[in-house]
Amino acid sequence: LIESCGEEQGNRYANLYRGGFSSAYKEHFSPGNGVYDIQRIEEIRDGQNVAMSFYRVLEQSSELLRFKLFAPGNSLVLSDVIPILENLGMRVVGEHPYEVRRRDGQSFWMHDFTLIYHSAEPVELQEVKQLFQDAFAAIWQGRAENDEFNRLVIGAKLSWREVAMLRAYARYIRQIRFGFSQPYIADTLARHLQISRLLVALFRARFDPQRRSSAVDSQRRSADRVEALSERIKGSILDGLEKVDNLNDDKILRRFLELMGATLRTNYFQLDTEGALKDYFSFKLEPKAISDIPL
Repeated sequence: LIESCGEEQGNRYANLYRGGFSSAYKEHFSPGNGVYDIQRIEEIRDGQNVAMSFYRVLEQSSELLRFKLFAPGNSLVLSDVIPILENLGMRVVGEHPYEVRRRDGQSFWMHDFTLIYHSAEPVELQEVKQLFQDAFAAIWQGRAENDEFNRLVIGAKLSWREVAMLRAYARYIRQIRFGFSQPYIADTLARHLQISRLLVALFRARFDPQRRSSAVDSQRRSADRVEALSERIKGSILDGLEKVDNLNDDKILRRFLELMGATLRTNYFQLDTEGALKDYFSFKLEPKAISDIPL
């Protein structure tokens, strides 16, 4: 603890957590793991009711992933946690709970899940670790929906807000009576991950203000660059669609492309008065640019 946290903090943690770990915990984890887990527990503050760690054990099969979830007070209800993990594309194959009791009388629970991801490709942990943890936190706190679209977090390496943007377009697809269910649309995006990534890239190319210059004398050049980039991404999407064999999948993916082309502006990148991204999306669309839309 002193080596990781410094003398003052390390001594404080040593006194606070001395004797707090069960014999079952000590059998399964090293002192180094204990130091790391103490640091995760200390991340729990007012308003943040869980901390987490998404990792892989080197000695285990590469297909196995581990996810530690830390919570104060009582142990978590598994039926609250497992559906979130399953919608993120995981199959839960094991779970071990451990109680950690501090000397100040406060107790914490650590749930260590063993997971397998539904994919033929191995998970690149370092690329998706933060995306996965941010998505789980947003779903757990009620800021993001818990449904099949969340498989795109790891599969397409998208943030939970990017997934929510695609979900919002899917909701509009339902609103204009395009005859496919939301789970089927989510499955389609998950079957064509490269196209899903390109749809997000197209959205960002068209609307991300960081791609646009604020200088008056370069606004035209900036607009031209944005248009050129958008056209290149659109061309890549159309190339990808040529390889989609399933007619229904092709219809759905082309509808996403069409809706993004019909979007005039959005608040997706706007910040609120405190400098945080807004917790709702607005889109202004041009209906006459959408084929077969109901009157």
